Amino acid sequence: DNELPAVAVEVVHSSGEINPLSKLQRGEYSAVVLVTTGGQAVLETVKQQAKRIAARVERVLRQQNRPSKQLEDVTTDLEGAFADSVTVTNVATLNDGGVVNNVLRGAAAITCEIQIDFIPTID
Repeated sequence: DNELPAVAVEVVHSSGEINPLSKLQRGEYSAVVLVTTGGQAVLETVKQQAKRIAARVERVLRQQNRPSKQLEDVTTDLEGAFADSVTVTNVATLNDGGVVNNVLRGAAAITCEIQIDFIPTID
């Protein structure tokens, strides 16, 4: 409980294709953000904490479509990524809670799809 709330993120590359509009290589990724809360004596409290954190994460993900946001300049960290090309879609959140090993836990899962355009490499 001293280490909660906790957030785990998993990003998986799902596909790559040519973006028909920009003619750049589009990388598509699936992301899942898991939130776990605890340390309270009331189930509704831990569920509300998880829901509140998940809402903040979801809001950040939805803002990534603005050129000024762009996941903290992720395109500068990825070789060949085209500036201001990050789009985030299909953002969805599930919230729940319950007892795990006789301890109250709140849980939330935020899922989304991320697309980033890359300059095609010439072989």
